[in-house]
Amino acid sequence: MNFFKTLFERRVGLSSSPANPGEALSGGQLEGAHRGAPLHSDKPFLQKQTDSYDIISIGDSTTDVFLELMEADVVCGEKEKECLLCFDYAGKIPVKKATEIDAVGNAANNAVGSARLGLNVGIWTMLGKDTNGRQALDLFHAENVLTEFVEEDQKKGTNYSVVLNYQAERSILVYHNDRDYQFPKLPKANWVYLTSMGHGWEKIIANLLDYVELTGAKLAFNPGTHQLNSGLETMKPLLAKSELFILNIEEAQKILNTKDDVKILLNKLAVLGPKNVVLTDGQNGSYAWQGGKMWQVPIYPDLGPVVERTGCGDSYATATVAALHYGRPLQEALKWGAVNARMVVQYIGAREGLQTREQIEKTIQEFKNIQPKTI
Repeated sequence: MNFFKTLFERRVGLSSSPANPGEALSGGQLEGAHRGAPLHSDKPFLQKQTDSYDIISIGDSTTDVFLELMEADVVCGEKEKECLLCFDYAGKIPVKKATEIDAVGNAANNAVGSARLGLNVGIWTMLGKDTNGRQALDLFHAENVLTEFVEEDQKKGTNYSVVLNYQAERSILVYHNDRDYQFPKLPKANWVYLTSMGHGWEKIIANLLDYVELTGAKLAFNPGTHQLNSGLETMKPLLAKSELFILNIEEAQKILNTKDDVKILLNKLAVLGPKNVVLTDGQNGSYAWQGGKMWQVPIYPDLGPVVERTGCGDSYATATVAALHYGRPLQEALKWGAVNARMVVQYIGAREGLQTREQIEKTIQEFKNIQPKTI
């Protein structure tokens, strides 16, 4: 199959059969723009601070705008995962629905998700001195995420992303402001969760590793785009000290520069030092390595058509770490992750479907037949 020939033919109307790697969303009239309920108030919000945390999330926060496209084409090459989202260049593209959500991004998703799972949570993140930044703070307060380490960038705004939704998949236009990251003085925490940051994130590595060494905190590392692009050599010191290293299969293949299968990938990453390695693989479920043993856990049945997949990986990683914090074995933690991800894809955005501990445990009991398999 000639990928670009097919692309051209579809765009000029020479091919009538649509590429369809996922179920299409149903059509409808324009529903208009929507923001979440306003959270900001001029009244100060007082939080009770703490000397010790269950988990501190580290990473950038963003505001996401979700645009549900009415018209587009998806053109795939020989491999189903190699697809392009196509619409007319220099045209006006109709949008069925627009939704803006503050206080998201990998670290924010982890913080909110961890709080819902009952953990005492803090977050070190940077927000702009703007409306989106203020509303993010209010959202953290409402979700019981402590904000004593949140920094306000006086010169640059809150990060921003545009999420293009089509056929239940998303393509994300990401804008990260350049930040002057300076690792803060953090109190003791059982876990620190390091995830997506912008250019210059490397400056915090040495101080973060010192913190882990001095406090005994367990490090969970779920790298974002800039961290992955910095290369394996940059990340190696973090992997060597990680209690949990978690990413998807495509990301693992990228940093290892290989197309190896999952068992080889797990072993190659394990050699670098993390105590536990988890790889997610979409509809194929997830895989894990611990102490030379490997397992696979399937996904849980969908409750209905998938609405949108943003935050699926964050919700999985968040529940996995929470389960480990509660003393559950890794095989059980994989099920926690799968249940949390199952719910998030039923909503627009990364936050709406995040589960409580009780909800996850109830679902696991309902599906006792879903168990880890040794691979």
